[in-house]
Parts: sequence; structure tokens; C-alpha cells
Amino acid sequence: MSVFDELDTKAIDRLKRHAQEAQVIPLPFLNYESGVWKIGGDQVNDSEWVAGTDMCAVGWTLFQDNRMAGELFVSALASDRPPRPNTHTDKSAWKISSGGWRSDPWRPQYSLPLRNEATCQMVLFKASASIAKAAIGKLLEDFAEKRRRPVVVLTSTIVRRNGHDEHDPVFEITDYIDDDAPWSGVVVEKNDVPVAEPKARQNDMDEDIPF
Repeated sequence: MSVFDELDTKAIDRLKRHAQEAQVIPLPFLNYESGVWKIGGDQVNDSEWVAGTDMCAVGWTLFQDNRMAGELFVSALASDRPPRPNTHTDKSAWKISSGGWRSDPWRPQYSLPLRNEATCQMVLFKASASIAKAAIGKLLEDFAEKRRRPVVVLTSTIVRRNGHDEHDPVFEITDYIDDDAPWSGVVVEKNDVPVAEPKARQNDMDEDIPF
């Protein structure tokens, strides 16, 4: 007989959740820029994926030195967007953007998991730019109507803005699937909010942050 045999069910369930979280491998990012979809260095234009729209997360990502330094996400299906984290509020410490104004290091974002049914590969598409968020917004509207995970092809469309042609990302819906099981490895809720404040920097020009 061991004292461990007396652990209650709640403690064991909690330990199992910790075990699952500890074994989660971060998903690779799906990126989009100027009409090109990429995973790492591989171009994946016109590839087919299932969009886990029901597992889409909404929240905030903290960028420092052009890298992710913190995240706060909740389920878009279950919750409203959380308030901006109350850190990094000293605007004198914010980096100066190429437009000449200081840019909030906390960016509102959406996080959408996708799965390739042929290879079983899973990726995350994180959207902070307006055209990327609009592409995810159309998927969310579609899910609200169809209530099914869509099969999508990664494409783009050319839109004329301010006298220039721009390539907007498109998730072209071709079909739907009835599978509603959660995907292993997808973490929807996330709370990783650092409290350290950066020091103010002068003439620090912000570089573009990818989608």
C-alpha cells in the first residue's frame, strides 16, 4: 500500500492534463506574403487542408525585437476577445514604426489550426494584418452558417487598393467534413503574459511583422 494509492480522482486528472500539455509539440506556422503561402521554406500554394474553424483562437501576441515574446488566447467559439494585457503600457518604450509613430507591442491576432488530410500535418496560421484577419473572418462566418469544418485550398486574389495591386490571402472552400473530434496537439487556450517592461529606445525603427 502506498500513499499514492490514496490520491483522489481530481489530482490524477490534473496530473494527466499536465502530462498532455508537457508533451505538446509546437505546431509549425503557415505563413502568407504577397500571394505566396509557405511552411518554413516550402511553398504550399494550392494545397488542400481542413480548417479547424471551431478551434480558432482569438487574443493578443506580444512582439519584442520582431519575435513573439508572449501570448494570450481564448477560444473564439467560447469567448469574446480578452482585454489587452495590462503590461507594456509605457508608450515611451514602444518601438517607432516606419510610419513614424510608436507601435503597441501587443497585437490583436487570430490563430487558426489547419490539417492536411493526405499527410496528417498540422499547422497554425496566425493573423494580425487586416487582410489575413479578413480571410479568417470569412471562415468564421461560414462556420456559423454551416457548422462544419471546411476543406480549403490555399489561394489568393488580387485587389486594387490606392492605385496598387495587392495579393490578399484566400481560403477557398471546396467541401466540408463531419469530423468534430478535437485535434491532438492543438492548444486553443493560452496565457503566457510576461510582465517585464522593455527599456525605451530612441530611433528604433520597427520592421514588418509577418502574418
